[in-house]
Amino acid sequence: MPWHTLVINFVGCLVMGIFCGMFNEGLVKSPSIKAGLTAGLCGGYSTLAAFAWENTELLKAGAYLTAGSYMLITMLGGVICFMLGYALAQCLIKA
Repeated sequence: MPWHTLVINFVGCLVMGIFCGMFNEGLVKSPSIKAGLTAGLCGGYSTLAAFAWENTELLKAGAYLTAGSYMLITMLGGVICFMLGYALAQCLIKA
């Protein structure tokens, strides 16, 4: 299991959730800053290309269960981390 990429992607989703939670409250109005923080910073930090390459290598090696587990964990975990980050931002804003 490529744990390093999994952790990086989870952290990227968590931070993206925090940013989006802040944006939803109007704390940042500039579309350029929003794009820079989300697509730029978070998109550059977490990496779909590494995820695709690692899964390709796992599949070529016949590690189908590991590849499938990695895909499922990454997708579900990414959404959960985003939601946690979003909720965290909402809590911090209201505090």
